[in-house]
Amino acid sequence: MRLKIVALVFWIGIMGWTLKDTLIAQAIDVTPKKQHLWLEIWNDDGYQKTNAWYETQRNFWLSPLAVKGGFRFYLRKYSFLFVDLYLKADILWDLGNKEHNRFFWNNNLKYGPGIRIRVEHRRYFEFYEQYSLKVNYSNLDLFVEYLGISFINRGMDVPENIPRNNLRTGLNSWISIDNNYRLSTKGIFCGVWFEMWSDLSYHSTNFFMKGKDKFNILTLCPKVGLRVAYRGVALEPYFRFDLVRDLLDQDWNKEAWSNNRKYGPGIRLSLGELTKRTDTSIYVYTEYVKIDYHSRVGWKSAGLSNFDIRAGINLWIPFGASKGSRGMIH
Repeated sequence: MRLKIVALVFWIGIMGWTLKDTLIAQAIDVTPKKQHLWLEIWNDDGYQKTNAWYETQRNFWLSPLAVKGGFRFYLRKYSFLFVDLYLKADILWDLGNKEHNRFFWNNNLKYGPGIRIRVEHRRYFEFYEQYSLKVNYSNLDLFVEYLGISFINRGMDVPENIPRNNLRTGLNSWISIDNNYRLSTKGIFCGVWFEMWSDLSYHSTNFFMKGKDKFNILTLCPKVGLRVAYRGVALEPYFRFDLVRDLLDQDWNKEAWSNNRKYGPGIRLSLGELTKRTDTSIYVYTEYVKIDYHSRVGWKSAGLSNFDIRAGINLWIPFGASKGSRGMIH
């Protein structure tokens, strides 16, 4: 209970700060205030040693692809708000050839319509002439989605008791803050950075099991790190901490996959500035994370791995979407 309260207070505090400053900033220098089509593409191809799965089944080669696109409407009376109507498709493949790489839960397509109301902004805070703390981007979304699911046939049976639809609604947010300082006239920069994706979502079924429905999952994914950049390439060591917690109390709300903490060091090479698109992010990364399961999971965590090694390429490309909006979109 104490962890639940702390997590909620932390999340609400971050969201409240984002909303407060956003209302003041009124979407400064983010997107042109006119109706338009938009598209976001997110991909994270990579290797995971354990994927928080069983110790006896290792080596996953995951390739998630998330595509979301639609039409943006601005609200004339509320210039800091806009509404997006969209369609989304999330494809997840495990490219390995072992039996555990062919399970239905990591080989599927989720798709459907959604609507969101968004507040977003960028902001600068000057401390000294040569130092600044820059909020590159932050948003707060209120959304509703109705999703279906199809399974990729890799020779594994899909249980009949898996629901084929899910109503998902809630709040999510992305925030990116950094500080850059020029080390020399040769164009070498260094600084610190912070970013966090967060989500609080109610799921009617979460594609889990028929008769076991209603999930309310809180996810916090902050990273903090250092940066050394030169001519569009940046080396960024960091520390990440992911918290996932289902806030409901039925037995199926206490599964290990929705009640855990992952934390550890990572390092990434940022290549997005090499493109002509300043709003694109490309990261080559590797991480080592420890995994702790909340006490409410109990015996369900028996045999599960308590660590993971990850490496891959992360890509985010917007077309007509908000400049600077980098993060998970599913």
